[in-house]
Amino acid sequence: MPTDRTEPPVTAFMLVKTTPEWLAMTVAERVHAFTIQVVPVIETRTRGVRSRFSELEPLATLAT
Repeated sequence: MPTDRTEPPVTAFMLVKTTPEWLAMTVAERVHAFTIQVVPVIETRTRGVRSRFSELEPLATLAT
C-alpha cells in the first residue's frame, strides 16, 4: 500500500468494538492507547493522517 500523503484529505470513521478492559480505562487512558497502538498502524500505510478521538459509547450500542 502506498505511503504517500492523500490528496484531497480523506475522512474516515472507525467504530471500535469495546471490551471490558477498554471500558475500565479512563478517557485519558483510552486516548493514550489509541495513540500508541492504532495510530502507528495507520501511519505505516499512509502519511498526513490526523486523528480525533471521540467517546461515542451511547451511540455505539445502537450501531452494533
